[in-house]
Amino acid sequence: MDDIDFTRPVVVDGAELRPLFDPVLRIFSVNLLKDGQHAGNYGMHEVIEYADEVVEGVNPFLAQHDVRPLTGPEMVRLYGALFAAKDPHGPDFRLFLMEFERGQRQG
Repeated sequence: MDDIDFTRPVVVDGAELRPLFDPVLRIFSVNLLKDGQHAGNYGMHEVIEYADEVVEGVNPFLAQHDVRPLTGPEMVRLYGALFAAKDPHGPDFRLFLMEFERGQRQG
């Protein structure tokens, strides 16, 4: 099984997706950095309360910024990274890891 660090940004052709969770507003979002510079944020203005909604909606946002769509494995990585951003020791992330590891074993 490959070890994946869900606490690191998701890198797509040099662009970085940095998952965020705002504990006050309780929303998920993703910062996009290109060439080390902030290029946009997806989710902060849309008020996205669930990690899967970020993953499902991020590709059109990426297209607007000339970044290719995420592959299936990259979407899984982003999903896990969003939970890790919320709380890397919390129940949501732990449940995600259990399902991820089960999928890797069955793989």
